[in-house]
Amino acid sequence: MTKYYTQRLGASPREIQPLGQGFWYAYITALGEFARKNYFTETFADECSDGYDYSWLDKRVQSTLEATFGKFDWPVSRDESPEDQVILDLVEFFYSFASEPTESWFHSYCGNSHPNGYDLGKGRYSYTVKINELFQRFNQPFKLVKGKVTRANSAILDANLVLPDIDLPISDEHLKGLIGRALEHFYNRKSNHKLDGLRGLVDAYERLKTIKMPSNKKSSAEALVKALALEESMAPHLNALFRELTTISNQNTIRHHEYDKKIISDEATIEFLFYAYYNAIRFIISAL
Repeated sequence: MTKYYTQRLGASPREIQPLGQGFWYAYITALGEFARKNYFTETFADECSDGYDYSWLDKRVQSTLEATFGKFDWPVSRDESPEDQVILDLVEFFYSFASEPTESWFHSYCGNSHPNGYDLGKGRYSYTVKINELFQRFNQPFKLVKGKVTRANSAILDANLVLPDIDLPISDEHLKGLIGRALEHFYNRKSNHKLDGLRGLVDAYERLKTIKMPSNKKSSAEALVKALALEESMAPHLNALFRELTTISNQNTIRHHEYDKKIISDEATIEFLFYAYYNAIRFIISAL
């Protein structure tokens, strides 16, 4: 047993470890297993002595990597872990090309299976499931979602929760843009822009409150609450909740930055508020 695995077995179950050698070894092994099962053959095929496609060819992988990232040495030794950013880039890169064979035939001469058809959707799904298993096994704050590695939203609220997409049944491109940019900031694993994400989400929330009566925000909000109250008894509670969300953003350095506003810098608070506004927006949109 290596020193690395000895350290991991003794680590606290909540302690987040660097990706490091252990994750890299497991990932590159899983990648090789996908290649052995011909998941990358559709794009990077090697050929047996009779010219039939199977597995992958390192030169083809390297060529596509260099077209994507610039100069890139491939294959990478499993014994020399790259920087974390390189590993995460590779995780996203190979997602794009994971295509599950749908039909294969066994070539007794070369001893390999050769695919006749592929399913990209199934391949990406299987790849995603495996990668997320590895992230969880190595106690990492990441999750692969639709081909993008996202950072866990909150170690305090739920380290494994990934916010669902908001399906906007309205043709408001500006609102869609506000929500999209807010999520992009919140999920950014290269730098911490969660406060920017919160600000964008608050702007989306305030815009959404005027959807009923654009020229009168107060009347629009009241009409919105009336439309959302599935039970009459819920109306005053929803009204109080929406008012409080507006008060929070107005009295702190979210929407306004006067000297009498309280500065929000605590990451746990920012994350909590992001969840609050996000779920309010989802509820409003789903109920309209």
